[in-house]
Amino acid sequence: MKGWRVGTWLVFSPVLWTGVAQAKNVCDILYEKGMLNAEEARQCREERERERSSSGASGSAGPSETSGAAGERKPWPPGVTYKVGSGFTWSSTEMAPAAYGDPTPKPRFSAALGNRLQARYTYADRDVPGGGASSAFRIRRFKFFINGNAFYPWLKYKLQADWVGAHDSGSGSQRPDLDDAFVDISYFPFAAVQVGQYKVPFNRSELTSSGALQFVDRAITNARFSLVRDQGLTLHGVVDRAGEPWLEYAAGVFNGNGKNRAEKEDSDHMGAARLYWTPLGAMKYSESDVDDSPHPLLGIGGAYVFNVVHATSTALAPLTATFPDPANPDRLVTTQVGNRTTVTKADAEYHRATADVHAKWRGLSLLADYFFETRDDKTPRLSITDSLFGQPAVTRSALGTPQRTRQTHGINVQAGYFVVPKTIELAVRYAVVNPDGADNRQEEYRAGIGWFVWQHSLKVQADVGSLVSQTPGGPDRRDLEARTQLQVIF
Repeated sequence: MKGWRVGTWLVFSPVLWTGVAQAKNVCDILYEKGMLNAEEARQCREERERERSSSGASGSAGPSETSGAAGERKPWPPGVTYKVGSGFTWSSTEMAPAAYGDPTPKPRFSAALGNRLQARYTYADRDVPGGGASSAFRIRRFKFFINGNAFYPWLKYKLQADWVGAHDSGSGSQRPDLDDAFVDISYFPFAAVQVGQYKVPFNRSELTSSGALQFVDRAITNARFSLVRDQGLTLHGVVDRAGEPWLEYAAGVFNGNGKNRAEKEDSDHMGAARLYWTPLGAMKYSESDVDDSPHPLLGIGGAYVFNVVHATSTALAPLTATFPDPANPDRLVTTQVGNRTTVTKADAEYHRATADVHAKWRGLSLLADYFFETRDDKTPRLSITDSLFGQPAVTRSALGTPQRTRQTHGINVQAGYFVVPKTIELAVRYAVVNPDGADNRQEEYRAGIGWFVWQHSLKVQADVGSLVSQTPGGPDRRDLEARTQLQVIF
């Protein structure tokens, strides 16, 4: 299609001509040799960073360290450290026990501030009559976050906002949007309580940060089945084995009407529950094997959600009457004699379930997600009010067209491998959303490449894909899309 080769070159050129050499620190070396597990390696990097911040040590910086110009730098102000990917952290000098069963002293107050920027270029060739090619630059995400603890090490909080997260439907412009605002009471690590606005514990791809994805963005299955964020309360915890997370659980109750909603007009709530099993050791929600895991890692998850949704719409239409024209009885005249207001209330119940598996080893990563939804749309209830001019309004009730239960299935599979360890990754994806009925399936085919300069904190990703949509009674629609994205977390 016209312009496709040019768009593909614009997408891949920033990645194909570049390379990078990374210096390793002692924590990474010990991790690769199997002498430290993933959690111990992370703590090792943090401790080295604290030492560097307090002493002004010089040298090469690893994935979690920073160095100054000419091998020298001044220490941060007292109590302040910096970690790549986490931002600046301030910690109080007053200490308190960390949590139940853990007397380790930790700061009574702390706050970490950081940002994540994603600048994207997209070339798209839409398969529509007359052609639909487009070429655009966009700030896909620009998030500010602050997290830490207050009063006690186990009383944690997080605030995250996206400066370009919401869209004005009228002007099409982007505007700020609140993502997260919650408190997490984790005195008991096996039974913590989270309250506020945050991600619903459901599908793996949504729980994985958009900053830790294998491709430029998530698959089409996420847009169809994910619940993103909501306001509610969640009981969650971790069961350890040999000092590492072995089984994580979460069960929550939410409003069920999405994020940043000031009001709720019914008494129904959404329930969600998730289990995540990591039998071979700690494995966080991060898609690519940027650590070049020396030992196999496996994560198996499953989740269920139930919700009742209510929709109300109002339609206004004129009431008319037709009668002979007094001046010309052979001619009919139609005129408005009043208004009809129809209020439609439509309720629906849906159940969603998902299962996922994710494996990593030596730069190879494999993952698969399965989704299922059954939705029961109730028969709409109508309230019809006729208001004739000069007469009292008359209201009557009626039922709309009976609905039926519909089912939808979805699958997403991905595979990636670092052809240059920790630096250059190649990846492929296939995803499908298949609702009930004929000629309504959607598919995604995509291949990508990633250049990880500083793990996920500084990376360039590019992908090319085909989005295939069935159309009733016609040929499939095949949209082509090429994207490249620079991500900086600081």
